[in-house]
Amino acid sequence: METINIPDFGTVIILDTYYYYDCPRLFSCESLAGQKYLSIWVDTDDDFDRWFYVPMSNARLRAVHTGKMTPYIALKHPEDGWVWNIITFFDGRASVARLHADEIQDDDLPSKDTIFDGNERELPELEEDPMIVAQREGREVIDLSLIKDHKQEIATHKLGIVLAGYQSLIWNIAYRNGGMRGRIPQQIKSNNTLNAVSLFAASFGVRLKSLARPALFGETDLTPNMELIMALMKSNDKDSLHTILQKIHPRASARYNLFLNSLINNDLELNTSWGSPSEKHDSVYLTKQLIYDTIKLLNEEKDQQIENITIIGILYAINKDRKLFSIKTDKENFSGIISDDILGRDFQIYSNVEANIEITLEVNPMTQEEHEAFKLIGITEL
Repeated sequence: METINIPDFGTVIILDTYYYYDCPRLFSCESLAGQKYLSIWVDTDDDFDRWFYVPMSNARLRAVHTGKMTPYIALKHPEDGWVWNIITFFDGRASVARLHADEIQDDDLPSKDTIFDGNERELPELEEDPMIVAQREGREVIDLSLIKDHKQEIATHKLGIVLAGYQSLIWNIAYRNGGMRGRIPQQIKSNNTLNAVSLFAASFGVRLKSLARPALFGETDLTPNMELIMALMKSNDKDSLHTILQKIHPRASARYNLFLNSLINNDLELNTSWGSPSEKHDSVYLTKQLIYDTIKLLNEEKDQQIENITIIGILYAINKDRKLFSIKTDKENFSGIISDDILGRDFQIYSNVEANIEITLEVNPMTQEEHEAFKLIGITEL
């Protein structure tokens, strides 16, 4: 996402670049207030560049982008009857003034036969950048683009799995002080919940917005968690992934593994863009190969997805043939499998024991319900 800051005019974010030479020379852009422009470099001098910024409605800009209107017509006949004539000096100053349409010379415009060929799509185009909307509304904005053979539709159950998995990943990253077990506190969920607000073409895009509102420095409760998620998704080599996994809980690591597997199982790639009212923003594209590679790295980092606990209780049941055990404590039961490393030991039923339990997280991919799997890896009679 490229921005341009022009003194006395403001900041604009480039949407589409149609001609580039050293820098964008003919492009569309949008102000933080949501005004769209078609911008063209007019000429240069020893100490400045001269530009036209033409305010445009969404409908007209879409017509230019898709070739239904030439940029010459759009610039020569602006909707409001005038354009911004902007001079940007190389020392950082700028001069901004209105120029009436009658004063625009053909020599300053693209040729009359220049035409753009952007695609018109079944789904509506995304008209505003996430960062623009985030700053305007004071909410985190995330665009998820689910890409499969460039199709603009997706099975509802696949969409549900991906969205539920993404939301669960955010909740688990936010619950950094929690363990593998137990429910995530409702307050953490509320502060990190996303609402789906619109669809867009991308192949199939979903825009999400946070419920949380900004506090200090424009950050919401979700802001640091989105920074972690974007960093996690960008970590596709062993060292960077290991570093970021140290910052999140094994429960979140397991959730990320599950989320990536849901993309692979549904033959999807993912393009994500995030904007925050704090002006923080990021984007990442997960190709199928990157997803495969990251899953492989995560599987090599299994220790980051496991939690070990020590319990004291009664060895209530044992079945060495099926490698199953059950231990009762004062508060709950622990049932699961026995590690091969201790399977050859003798076990005394109904004895008081201190047991080392390995916990991994298993998730139903359809319902997103969590279930802890227990493995007995050590035991001592008391």
